[in-house]
Amino acid sequence: MAKPIEETPVLEGESAKEFWREMHKNKFDSKKQLELDKSKLIYKFFSSK
Repeated sequence: MAKPIEETPVLEGESAKEFWREMHKNKFDSKKQLELDKSKLIYKFFSSK
């Protein structure tokens, strides 16, 4: 028999804030982040013309 569908938990208060902070943390190593920053600068340069 199938398992019953469980309710999706709703985050509130401090746990919601902590989840939000964790989702917006930088998750790339420094080499990858440097490459991304270079790409953004190149994009801005060519898209402004």
